[in-house]
Amino acid sequence: MEDSSVAIQSLQGDLLRGQSKADLDALTSQLCEEKNNALAMEKEIKALRLKTKPQRDVRGGRRGDSTKLAPPYSTATLGLVTTKHPSPQSRGS
Repeated sequence: MEDSSVAIQSLQGDLLRGQSKADLDALTSQLCEEKNNALAMEKEIKALRLKTKPQRDVRGGRRGDSTKLAPPYSTATLGLVTTKHPSPQSRGS
């Protein structure tokens, strides 16, 4: 009787190891597929950034380049009249 319980436990252990290996293989396959999807998305994002880079350069240069952020017009080219307001110090005099 004791031999049969040892045999049953051995078979259960083999079954669990087989099931665990199958689960591990399935998870490994899923991880590999998700990793490939992530790499494909990164490549697509990089390609889109490269594709839109010329448009970003035309619109205003690179970040941190404050000289290109200023509008290409002045008040004179817009026909605006500027008025000088008295300074707060000259009002009280």
